[in-house]
Amino acid sequence: MTELEQAIQAIERGLLRKTRSSERPAKKMELIQRMKHYKVPGFSAAFVHQEELAWAKGFGVMEVGSEKPVSSETIFQAASISKPITAMVALHLVETGLLELDADANDFLRSWKIPKSKYTQVSPDGVKPKVTLRGLLSHTAGMNIFGYPGYPSDSELPTLQQILNGKPPATSKPVRVAQAPGTAFKYSGGGYLVVQQMIEDVTGRPLAVLAKEFIFDKLGMASSMFDSRLPQAYLPRAATAHCKTGEPVPGKWHTYPEQAAGSLWSTPSDLAR
Repeated sequence: MTELEQAIQAIERGLLRKTRSSERPAKKMELIQRMKHYKVPGFSAAFVHQEELAWAKGFGVMEVGSEKPVSSETIFQAASISKPITAMVALHLVETGLLELDADANDFLRSWKIPKSKYTQVSPDGVKPKVTLRGLLSHTAGMNIFGYPGYPSDSELPTLQQILNGKPPATSKPVRVAQAPGTAFKYSGGGYLVVQQMIEDVTGRPLAVLAKEFIFDKLGMASSMFDSRLPQAYLPRAATAHCKTGEPVPGKWHTYPEQAAGSLWSTPSDLAR
């Protein structure tokens, strides 16, 4: 059996139970059985071998109760995997000189500014803490809003600035500095929306367009996009979202206008690329 064949067998029939012991449990489990246990109707996987996409496969169905199988081309909501893609776009702009990692983020924000906070006031020793791109990308800028729940598929979607300001139709709180920048890790989806505003302010172009141009097109990621509402042509390949009870989410999925933080659609094969 080749190394690749061994890896595939481990994925499909060699799952191991979580254990606190240093010894690997002897009993191995099948992926299909674990899907049933967790009420997951559809699953997709890809495997990178020797720095190449070597294998991809779909398991189960695209929606519970349907007969449409998941394939390697089935598109899923990729949630917070949006963040490293956003970071790649931002770092490309750093390379081209449009952004700086350690400058004050407000120097690059034009249509919206990070509001003043007690955490960014000048200290007695004359030091003024600042929110930087490096801090935003590494979740050390002290920003709030851990994550976003999305909106029912038929909802009116807020703009980026409405989300940042916490204004209707946004249902989330405003994005603000909630602890001293640079002092501790604090996971922040809100911080990534600040990054999105920085990207769009310095380029005058939407994040979705830039990600397609800089990343998706160059890497052949034809099934990946930041569009909050999935384009009509891709709908037949989109997997329905399900609750942990195994029931479909009403409207098939929630919509995420918070693009930089969580609106990515993709496939495991594309992400492997």
